Amino acid sequence: MNHPVTSEPGITQLDQEDGRRLLDDRTRRQLGMSLEDFERAYDRGELNLDSRVVRHLIMLLPFAR
Repeated sequence: MNHPVTSEPGITQLDQEDGRRLLDDRTRRQLGMSLEDFERAYDRGELNLDSRVVRHLIMLLPFAR
């Protein structure tokens, strides 16, 4: 595992592995599902897009893919 790199105050750069770990933790805490299950549901159009939490997690997907 690489450690996040701080390039500027308040900005932390993550590699894909760290991004996946971060998003997996969030999807488990906020939705009770793994990142893999979240990605699968997103790809199939099965997520509730009316949910603010779901929309926020979708915006974070590029850090994991």
